[in-house]
Amino acid sequence: MKITKISIIIAILIGIVFLFIIPSAKQTLYFWPLIIIVNVIRIWEMAVKKDTNDQTKN
Repeated sequence: MKITKISIIIAILIGIVFLFIIPSAKQTLYFWPLIIIVNVIRIWEMAVKKDTNDQTKN
């Protein structure tokens, strides 16, 4: 959970920075990579959790 919360906070902070730097027309282009990065981190966390659960079962 800690990694997910940290990644979301980082993505929000980067998003806020981009809001001020980039004109509104280009914002959506720069938000997609952030969304993808957060989703990849979440998927990776789920995989890590499954691995740790499998190890404890064995």
